[in-house]
Amino acid sequence: MRRAFGFSSMPGDRMTDRAATCVTLLLLAALGAPLSTALAQESDGPGYTAAQADRGRRIFGAFCATCHGSELEGAVGPALAGANFVARWTLPDRSVADLFRTMRTTMPRPAAGSLAEESYVQLLAYLLERNGIEAGARELTAAPAALATIRLPRAATGLPEAPEYIAGENGIRPTGKGPSQADLDAAEQSTDWLYHTHDYSGTRYSPLKQVTAANAGRLQVACAFQVGSIETFITGPLVWQGTMYLTTARLTIALDATTCREKWRHSWEPLDDFLWANNRGVAIRDGYVVRGTADGYLFALDAADGTLLWARQVARPALGETITMPPMI
Repeated sequence: MRRAFGFSSMPGDRMTDRAATCVTLLLLAALGAPLSTALAQESDGPGYTAAQADRGRRIFGAFCATCHGSELEGAVGPALAGANFVARWTLPDRSVADLFRTMRTTMPRPAAGSLAEESYVQLLAYLLERNGIEAGARELTAAPAALATIRLPRAATGLPEAPEYIAGENGIRPTGKGPSQADLDAAEQSTDWLYHTHDYSGTRYSPLKQVTAANAGRLQVACAFQVGSIETFITGPLVWQGTMYLTTARLTIALDATTCREKWRHSWEPLDDFLWANNRGVAIRDGYVVRGTADGYLFALDAADGTLLWARQVARPALGETITMPPMI
């Protein structure tokens, strides 16, 4: 479905569907400067007007709030306002020109650069406003030379340091069951799907014989499951003894593979910057369900009920590190 943006001052500004056009600014933050709540632009430099910010607010509300929250507090996408956002992205060698250039060339996914230039300017104005930069009489423009003069110094305070290790409240040993190492070693001949690529050889081949060229055309949907989020996800489900494990950027879900009935779910709340919000799945063994996160944590859940057993930060988002791939055990 396509939806046209209905403001008359934006000719030709047509959007893709809401999920695709949500202006996910994680990449912008990764390359851009922080938007300090305590700092204003230089009086003789370029600014933005209240009208531009108001227009950006309406664009954001119509097409971005579903991912980033109505107050920019973050939802399936990262928060775009507040002390955490400012502290995480305080890079003194970057300017608003870097942020704007990244907006225009990489967002929104998957239709990068699809918005009108004026729309990007207005969204940027709204982002500046929500992070404490005051409006003025001079309009913000897309001129790179002007944007490059807007320097946003380091935030006065930083984030609380992300914990290196978290122990589960009920201990670090699972009560559930899972494939043994011997099962994983023999996964090439297994009718379960025990690893992201089926087995250690990476062939993605299953020895199951039920589906053939003769009956493939008669296959029908047996069940379907809605994860409860509009975000796209690229997980590689695992299946062991009738239980399917799948992931989104933050969710880990166990399903009955026959009925699609949910057995349990776990939601990870980021403790550090959430880079590249994608996840390709879990690894399973001996009752552990292990996966990575976009804020650099590797954590284990109990296969019985999804309870957190332990988590350790092994990648540093401040250095551009993240985890999207499924672990190997």
